Amino acid sequence: RGTAYLFLGGNTSSSVSGADASFTVTGATSYVGFSLDGAESNGDTQSDILVSAYGYSSGVGLVAYYDGSTVSGAEDLATSATALITSATAGENLGYSVAMGDLDSDGMADFILGAPSASSATATGGVYVFLGGGSLSGSLSATTADYTLTGSTAADRLGLSVAYLGDTDLDGV
Repeated sequence: RGTAYLFLGGNTSSSVSGADASFTVTGATSYVGFSLDGAESNGDTQSDILVSAYGYSSGVGLVAYYDGSTVSGAEDLATSATALITSATAGENLGYSVAMGDLDSDGMADFILGAPSASSATATGGVYVFLGGGSLSGSLSATTADYTLTGSTAADRLGLSVAYLGDTDLDGV
């Protein structure tokens, strides 16, 4: 199942019971918090949060986006997220990896979501990119992503790990 805990700056608690927020979801093998990230994505100057549960609902997986200004107390990923992104197929393991970063140079973080078991028969894997992530709300399918990358051969497991590295070629984008 799993639980992810949020400690805001200035919190000096040495126990999870003192966390400012906690994130859970129903499901024995959901793996809540296996991957998470935070960055400014909606223009309010407060960091926003992605929390994944790649094992949710037989491995469909989910990624919950939270507007950082609204997070407090006990949060259920499936019911309290600003936006909830799920894959269309069981076994894809959406959210095995997540990252946030400004891919399109608009000043707001975009969402990069890994699903290493996409195309589960061959595990080619996939990565879903949502631009303007902070504008998302409600329930969404990963198939509505702005960009989708898929592995090219069986067992590629594209999306096993994703990261935002910034402008590595210094072209301003």
